[in-house]
Amino acid sequence: MIIDVSKMKSIETFKIEGTEDWLSKIYAEFKTPKDAQKPLLQALVSVDARDPACVTVRGTVDYTPFVDCSRCGLAISWAISESIETRFLRDISELSDELELDETSIEDFTLTNGKTFDLEELINDAVQLALPTRLIRVGANDECLVCDEKLSDPIQNSADSENALNPFKALKNLKLDS
Repeated sequence: MIIDVSKMKSIETFKIEGTEDWLSKIYAEFKTPKDAQKPLLQALVSVDARDPACVTVRGTVDYTPFVDCSRCGLAISWAISESIETRFLRDISELSDELELDETSIEDFTLTNGKTFDLEELINDAVQLALPTRLIRVGANDECLVCDEKLSDPIQNSADSENALNPFKALKNLKLDS
């Protein structure tokens, strides 16, 4: 959703209900199990365009997507509640001279053509950065709450088996000149 701030003179608030078409890019990243209802992203974002030098975007994003457990691969419902606070510069000409930057160097922090920014990108970044790199629901007894496996048990991985090909095994057969 492209927000045009060129005519904004005050604070405008955007309420995202989760049914907007432009959210399909975010929803495509998270697959919903067949037996579950598709979770909807909700957000409340305010855009403050009163400052002549920058536009400030603040808000909250709430979403509970299904993600794969890092241990067993089964779907986990993972709650995300993130705050957003970002400033977009209206004009980087003075800044670029001082820091030797062009518009592409700091595109994430500047308005496109000095007028617009993509709210979908901002919300997607908030969702993706809120997810930890290792997704496991851990219970009180150190077990995965999805598959009930003890986290202290080693993960079974086919690459760990004795019969797996080891690409470094070939190095033993190399004849090196001494």
